[in-house]
Parts: sequence; structure tokens; C-alpha cells
Amino acid sequence: MNKQLRQHLPNQFILFLTYLFARLRGVKVHRSAIIYPTAQMSRYPKNISVERYAILKAGSKLTACNGDAFISIGKRTTLGEQSLIYASCDVSIGDDVMIGPRLYIVDSQHGMSLGAKMNQQIGTKKPVVVGNDCWIGANVTILAGVRIADGCVVGAGSVVIQDVPAFTVVAGVPARFIRTRT
Repeated sequence: MNKQLRQHLPNQFILFLTYLFARLRGVKVHRSAIIYPTAQMSRYPKNISVERYAILKAGSKLTACNGDAFISIGKRTTLGEQSLIYASCDVSIGDDVMIGPRLYIVDSQHGMSLGAKMNQQIGTKKPVVVGNDCWIGANVTILAGVRIADGCVVGAGSVVIQDVPAFTVVAGVPARFIRTRT
């Protein structure tokens, strides 16, 4: 772990208690992962996996909303402050991913057909996958069914509604191709 990161971490004892609490709740969390005390893993914590050296920063929330929903955070991935991942089926984030604050990922969407009340409609679920070695900027929204391939950069404030090819830079609302990484 680098020196700069270490000086900003909560007390080691507090980190250990947070890790222990997550393990007791059933979260599959590696001992080397860092979970800030205000990070939350809710509803079905047994369906959440946090790999080696991953970091879940303050205020981040991972919600597996049913027994069939899974969330996995890869090795050496950092989830920024106040980020929310809401899984109805499957959200997978690869290894070595940098994620800025206030990320929002949801793998479901609500129905909106005429003839039925909005709160009674059945939604759809599609997995979200973020590949390895990606950089996701601050305030990014990633919607259901999106696959972000390895090596991508998603600009701050973007809304990703379609797949992103490998080693590309996208940004905007909706996110559009900017250039290929060189």
C-alpha cells in the first residue's frame, strides 16, 4: 500500500472492526480489503464479494436487492465516496478499476407501459460489467445491460446507456465515443 493512501486511512483498529462486522454479516471480503466504517453492504450481504486490496470509501453503498442478485468488486479496485451500486441480478467490477465519487450503477429498469399503474409494472434486469483497468470519473451513472470493456475511461458526469469498446474514452449524456486510448 502506498504511503499517501496510508496517511488518509481510518485507524487500523476501526478498519479491522469494519472488516469483522462485514464478515460476520456474510460478505465475502478479503482480509486485505479496506472498508471505511460508513460504507454499507445491505439486504443480501452474502451475495457481495470484495477482493484483495479493494477499497470501499466512505459512504459507499452496495445493495444486493434480492437473493439472486450478486455484486463483485475486483482486486485493487477503489470505489469512490458516496457511490451506490444497486443490483437486481448481477453487477461485476473488474480488477484495478479506479472509480470516482458518487458513481451510480443499477442493473434493472422499471416498466412504463400504458394501461398499468407505474408502481405496479414489472421491470427488466440486465447485468452490468465493468472490465479490468478502467477509470470511471466522478458522478457517473451506468445503466442496466451495459458492458464496459477493459481499459476504458468514462468521463465525469457521464450517463452510460450502451456498451463501451475496449481502450476507448467516452463522455457525455449519453456517453459518446471521444477517442481511443493511445
